Amino acid sequence: MDKNEEEIVKIFAKYREVLKPLIAEIEALNQRFPVGVLNEIRSCFDHIARYYAGSSDADENVRRASGHISRAIFDSYKFLIVVFHDQIENFLARNRNKDWSTVDGGRFNSKLHSLWGFAKNQYVEAKRQPDSEQNWLKAYHAYREVSCFLEEPKNVLSVDEGKNRETWMNKLFWVFAGALIGCGLSLGVAAWGDHVILFFQRCLW
Repeated sequence: MDKNEEEIVKIFAKYREVLKPLIAEIEALNQRFPVGVLNEIRSCFDHIARYYAGSSDADENVRRASGHISRAIFDSYKFLIVVFHDQIENFLARNRNKDWSTVDGGRFNSKLHSLWGFAKNQYVEAKRQPDSEQNWLKAYHAYREVSCFLEEPKNVLSVDEGKNRETWMNKLFWVFAGALIGCGLSLGVAAWGDHVILFFQRCLW
């Protein structure tokens, strides 16, 4: 087996062991297949077909096939990161009025922000070295961990049972408002009580 055929074996191994599971996850989470990834796969196998058809530029076809399968993997990581990012943002938006300090004694809020911050940093590192498969893999795993953390049954139940911050603030507002109104009425009666009594006496007589 020459070096080109060895490289083709590696390409098929990447497709089977790395790319196919990513594609399955994309379809499960998003119900559609990203066109960019499909194009990279098609181009990869097109170059492999040319190699076996006896193309004069065998080395170049294998090199390009390897590049396309790598880009398909990168694009799959990027696509899933966007899916996870949207899931996390939607979760935060739905629960923006929750008092996070009441969930699991504050531990939920602390861990969520720790995981979320780490995921964002991993994504920045991947963007700095866009050709590093390892960096995109790390960013993908970091975002996936945040998404899985939010979907843990104990966390879902805890958040659902968490106190509503807006409701609590509304209650506090009305307590203070009631106190101020009460004070105002008391002061008004004290200052204008005699005038109010005379007014009603005149109206009745």
